[in-house]
Amino acid sequence: KERGFTAYSRSKKAKISIGWFFFFQGSVMGNWAALLPQVKDQVHISNAILGVSLIAAIFGAIVAIPVATYVSKNYGSGFSTICGTISALLLLPVIGFATNIGLLILAIVLLGFGLGFADISMNSQAVLCEKMNRSPTLGLFHGIYAMGALVGAICCGTLLDINFSILEEIALFCIAMII
Repeated sequence: KERGFTAYSRSKKAKISIGWFFFFQGSVMGNWAALLPQVKDQVHISNAILGVSLIAAIFGAIVAIPVATYVSKNYGSGFSTICGTISALLLLPVIGFATNIGLLILAIVLLGFGLGFADISMNSQAVLCEKMNRSPTLGLFHGIYAMGALVGAICCGTLLDINFSILEEIALFCIAMII
């Protein structure tokens, strides 16, 4: 009976921990999406140029695939998830320093790398959790991701609405995520 309880407790802790990473990652994405109008104004570009610039995130994510795979394979997907999450958090502020299209594209590539790294790693963790629980949990985790995106977007929009600058909003968001 002790083994069953221990396995259940470990399973529950894993779900909570992995759920937190999905929420966190969703909130970073929601925060980033809500920043787009202000970033566009800061860099003085059109909607069309902004739209094309967003493709840069794909390049960052593509570079992240082999890196996240290597780290997961050699150090475990838990460590990889932590590294990916930290990289996404550290790379989000780079967006606030973009003052021209070149810097914006570089910032988007870097953020795409961080988000892609974290995404690959946390989904690996979620698959392991599914196997451990012998029940589907990916839908639950992606629902938590969507809730995080909603919270991130609402928080960002609220702070920008009360005249926080992009850098102030990102700094406050990152501090809140660390806490």
